[in-house]
Amino acid sequence: MSWAVEAGGKRVNHLGDSMFHGYWWRAAHRYGPFGAVLTPVDGPVLRFPHRTPPSPCPGALDARQAAGAARLLGARAVLPVHYDGYHIDGVHHTRPDELSRFLDAAAPEPYAVLTPAPGEDPTL
Repeated sequence: MSWAVEAGGKRVNHLGDSMFHGYWWRAAHRYGPFGAVLTPVDGPVLRFPHRTPPSPCPGALDARQAAGAARLLGARAVLPVHYDGYHIDGVHHTRPDELSRFLDAAAPEPYAVLTPAPGEDPTL
């Protein structure tokens, strides 16, 4: 699930816990371009105690997928979310350094990457 929101002449897309899919182009065509896209970057492996085996695919976008999705959505700026703190032992497994992997994947992209500190207002 994701949300496209427009207010005050600005358009933002929050990708929630999205996985990579084929509707990025449609969203860009119908609702874009986006001034900002908030995207998960952690690519967690999900493992539930009452279910085996663990998920063979990430439960949300990983760094490389997030960088590509933001490009396809026509983002002018990207705010990575769901990194450094979303690891839940036994259920939601992430790798360290999700943010640095995203910054590496996004380096050649045409958009700006914004990583505001908690409470800081990012200028879009």
